Amino acid sequence: VKPVQSLTMAMKTAQEGNLSVRANIRRNDEIGELAGTYDALLCRINELMNDIIIEQTEKRRAEMQALYTQINPHFIYNTLTSIRSLVYMGDREGADHALRAFASLLKNSLSREDELCTIEKEIDLAKKCIEIHQLSFERPVQVSFDVDESICNCKIIKMITQPIIENAFLHGLKAKRGSKALFLSFRRSGDDIDIEIRDN
Repeated sequence: VKPVQSLTMAMKTAQEGNLSVRANIRRNDEIGELAGTYDALLCRINELMNDIIIEQTEKRRAEMQALYTQINPHFIYNTLTSIRSLVYMGDREGADHALRAFASLLKNSLSREDELCTIEKEIDLAKKCIEIHQLSFERPVQVSFDVDESICNCKIIKMITQPIIENAFLHGLKAKRGSKALFLSFRRSGDDIDIEIRDN
């Protein structure tokens, strides 16, 4: 009876979520064969779960890398053209400032070191992105930030705001007449963080 009780107990423990438990019954009869098959089954389940975890991790990394490298060729071309215009007009300080912002964005978008960054860092990257988009506007877009200081050290996906800011400039503000404004909010909402990017 004891080997059957041990096997039953191992199965109940596994059913509760602990897949590391093994029956470890060494017998040369049907109970021993059943226990050995059960232990082998648990080992195989663990292997498959680890494979799934690795696959999902690699998939997530690929998705993150795709997000980081989404600074499209048009954005690069337009930025370089705008900087060239600044140089042509003799605004060396403006060109230098724009080049520094552009270099910082490229460095962060191509870097594979970290998938996450602090909200404080993300806001800095957002400001650089906005600064570059401002180059293509005759009159500067009015930009305002509303930031909850208590969340500045919280981690989020790096450069997650960049495509939304780009869409706001290209598909919202570019065609708008009159005053142009962009509002960015980073606030705590219970256990969540709400990031809002809105144009007028």
